[in-house]
Amino acid sequence: MKMETKNPDETASLASSFIADIKPDNKQASVIRLFGGLGAGKTTFITAVGRVLGFTGRINSPTFIIYRRYPLPAGGPWRYLIHLDAYRLTDEADPALTPLVEQITNPTNLIMVEWPENIPALFAGIQTRDIYFDFIDDNTRLITYDR
Repeated sequence: MKMETKNPDETASLASSFIADIKPDNKQASVIRLFGGLGAGKTTFITAVGRVLGFTGRINSPTFIIYRRYPLPAGGPWRYLIHLDAYRLTDEADPALTPLVEQITNPTNLIMVEWPENIPALFAGIQTRDIYFDFIDDNTRLITYDR
C-alpha cells in the first residue's frame, strides 16, 4: 500500500489502519521496522500507533537513550509499546541493546524500530513488518508498506 499524507492527522489515520491489520504473534514480539530519513514522519507514526492502542502519555523519540517502553491498557493485543531508535547505533553488540533482546521474545510487546538498517543482525530470523517513509516536501510524506 502507498499513501501520501499531507499532515500529522492523515499520518495518524494511516497508522490506525496499519495497526488494525497487525495480529500479535504467539511466539515473539510484533516487530515493525520503519525506514526513512530524518523528518520523514517515523516518530509521528509511532506516536499515532501509541494513541490508537490507548497510551495517553507523551511519546518522545528515544534517540539518546536508545529505546523507551510504554505500558498499554489491559485488554489490548499488546502489553507494551517499545520504541527503539537505532540512529546512534553502529553495532548490534552495543550494551544498550542487551535488555531489548529479551523483549523481542516476549509476544506481549509491540516493538517499533527507527533506523533498523543500523542494526540488521538484531532482527535476523525474526518476522518483521516494514514501513518506508519518503519526505516529499515540508507537508507531504509518502508512506509505503505491504498489507
